[in-house]
Amino acid sequence: MKTKAFLCKVGMVIVTCLLISVATLTTLSVQAAPGDLIQRVYTDKARYHPGDIVTITVEIKNNTGVDWSGTLYLDVRYLETLVHSDGQSLSIAAGATATKTFTWTTPSTDFRGYHVEVRAGTTDANATAIDVSSDWTRYPRYGFVYAFTPGQTQAQSQEKIRLLAENYHINAVQFYDWMWRHEQVISRTNGIINDPWYDWAGNPISFAVIQDLVAAAHNYRMAAMPYFMIYGALQNYQQISKVNPQWGLYFDTSHTNQVVFDFGDDDPNTNLWIFNPFNTNWQNYIFRQYDDAILTLDFDGIHLDQMGNYWNTTYYDYWGNVVDLGNSFSALINNAKEHVSALAYHTPGKMGKDILTFNMVNGGVNAWGVNDVVRNSNVNFLYSEIWENSATYKDIYDFVRQSRADSGGKAIVLAAYPNYYENTGPRYEAEDATLYNVGINNNHPGYTGTGFVDQFLDNNTPTALGVEIYIQTDAQPTSVTGTNLSWSYDAATGRVKLYGTLGANTSQDIVINF
Repeated sequence: MKTKAFLCKVGMVIVTCLLISVATLTTLSVQAAPGDLIQRVYTDKARYHPGDIVTITVEIKNNTGVDWSGTLYLDVRYLETLVHSDGQSLSIAAGATATKTFTWTTPSTDFRGYHVEVRAGTTDANATAIDVSSDWTRYPRYGFVYAFTPGQTQAQSQEKIRLLAENYHINAVQFYDWMWRHEQVISRTNGIINDPWYDWAGNPISFAVIQDLVAAAHNYRMAAMPYFMIYGALQNYQQISKVNPQWGLYFDTSHTNQVVFDFGDDDPNTNLWIFNPFNTNWQNYIFRQYDDAILTLDFDGIHLDQMGNYWNTTYYDYWGNVVDLGNSFSALINNAKEHVSALAYHTPGKMGKDILTFNMVNGGVNAWGVNDVVRNSNVNFLYSEIWENSATYKDIYDFVRQSRADSGGKAIVLAAYPNYYENTGPRYEAEDATLYNVGINNNHPGYTGTGFVDQFLDNNTPTALGVEIYIQTDAQPTSVTGTNLSWSYDAATGRVKLYGTLGANTSQDIVINF
């Protein structure tokens, strides 16, 4: 997390940030735009196991202006190979709506994506996709939810998750800022969970809403990943959470100036104090918080965050020893992985709930903290917020290539936050250019500007044609007749060149005499 990321996330109710999962899978397309008949095509899960039954739903509204009868065709393809087809008859009055469903049993082959197309005769078509993967971390499509406001109903929580699954195939959701305190995530009084509790910024957090969102995610076969700061504790951590300052990270050798992150709100109660990831006492403490999250709320693992090289200084432990913070994270991550894996293995119903990922803030080739995590940590997939260390597409490409190579081919999720504060320059639309014999349309949604450049204006529009013709021959021609084209003969190559311009609607015979 950086301050920019924090500003992007505050105030969002529920969104999928632009998270790019880099792996190798047949394209999983976003929901296509509605058409004259087929408005939406979607599946009942974000991900399927081999041998699962998929329900494909087609929402229909007849916008053709006339009654329509025909066949609704379903095609399922792996790459270019048709693996399943089906059809149903459909009769629908103008302006009417209908819903049709298809089912398909997924093949036994694991880790494949399938393209699903539904066609209404030749009138309309729409599409979706199916991911058949027993492990979601192979091809993560990662979103996040924020704001767990008291009063949000179970149906509302279900609806928010449903849209992420149906429209975007999101198969894992980060629960951002869900916790009471960074170092004590669930608020209790005398062992009873407080509902609601209030987070570091004073926002009310409903325990029941978190439960509903986790259950909804699981219903759509999406993983629920709780956010944790890997080394942070809020103000008054010693009194409230019994965290020992001897576990801390310091700016000085005499442990008088602990590293701190100020959220910039002029409120010392929101200060986030930083601890030494190498310190095993801190590790053992925070691991118990991981246990609480997984056991109490049925989360599927842990999403770990950090501040990046925010302070850009030399760090010390409590006893004055230098701490190499940029190379400290894999030690905690690997111990955490061992810990939560043991918890999942020995706790009934928690098998597999030991997924770990870690945010390589400001990722780039050989950037601060990156190589330690990529090469040494036992995360299930890589994750990185992209900032100035990868300022170009080439930078991102190089970073992804190196990270996947150095990690043994792990998938990488890139968090790319919209920049609302920087003027990126003038916007140019294709339709603003000088156009030759093409038109502008606006008969499909989703365009920007005044429309989009489309078809030729008129197939019969006259146009001049520049012509150059070369003819290979053994003899120089004596004449070229029936044309206004000029000609020349190259004796060295034996080629005749005809050149010039034919006018619009011109039809001419060319005779070459030798």
